[in-house]
Amino acid sequence: AVDQRMRQATVNLFADMGVQPATLQSPLVAATASTDTAAPTSTITSPTVGASVPAASRVTITGTAGDSGGGVVGAVEVSVDGGATWHPANGRANWSYAWVPTETGTATLMSRAVDDTGNIQGTPSTRTVTVTQMVCPCSAWPESATPTVASDGDAAVVNVGVKFRTDKGGHITGIRFYKGSGNTGTHVGALWTSDGTLLATAEFINETATGWQQANFTTPVPITANTVYVASYRAPNGRYAGDSGYFVNSGVDTGPIHLLKDGESGGNGVYAYGGTTVQFPNSSYRGSNYWVDIVFQPSP
Repeated sequence: AVDQRMRQATVNLFADMGVQPATLQSPLVAATASTDTAAPTSTITSPTVGASVPAASRVTITGTAGDSGGGVVGAVEVSVDGGATWHPANGRANWSYAWVPTETGTATLMSRAVDDTGNIQGTPSTRTVTVTQMVCPCSAWPESATPTVASDGDAAVVNVGVKFRTDKGGHITGIRFYKGSGNTGTHVGALWTSDGTLLATAEFINETATGWQQANFTTPVPITANTVYVASYRAPNGRYAGDSGYFVNSGVDTGPIHLLKDGESGGNGVYAYGGTTVQFPNSSYRGSNYWVDIVFQPSP
């Protein structure tokens, strides 16, 4: 069916261009040229001015935009190279843009908005940040990262995990996971090849009631660059952290560590029920993130 809103929008656009149709089909109505000549504005709100961000890690640039000329913001663009190139942001009044810096040093971030009449922001919003080398040993998630569902209602014995690869060869020194208040019992972390060969295990000791937990392997495990591995832990009483759909549209890229997008190497967010010891998690459901992580030390 014909969308009458789009047809009317075309009439409105022609009016802004000084063009009027000889006749109009019902229910379209004649339009007059917009009197909005005021450009919209945009502002970067994050990262803060002078902030330090690690190279090769995903940085979310956020901001706001508005139009005081009677129109509405039509789009926002972001530049991460001082205005040499521009990229569309997601959202309008509140917008965001995902950036993965590749070079260390000072980076100039800019934003500009355009309204529904075509007025474009004259002077972009600008701020500088410092891109630093990522320090390792490193993990995909910072301590500040938290799940939406910290403790799922499923109370069965289960092994949950994540598929990952690294840009560089090196060693996995430990396994991390986020613990919700209901996730009790003795937890055991495990590292596997993509086909289920067990490489190492480590029991979590001195756990806190909630938050990130870490178990270190007795001997760090060597891994090969650009090779898929699986990190997991055994939850004897279930109640694991789990956010459905997390890996459906994108993975997580933090420095040399990449938690895979669902479908990149089969499903991601993997699990296996039962067993009295660790089990290889090879089932997946809706790209769920079970908030499992690694500790990685790249080779020199």
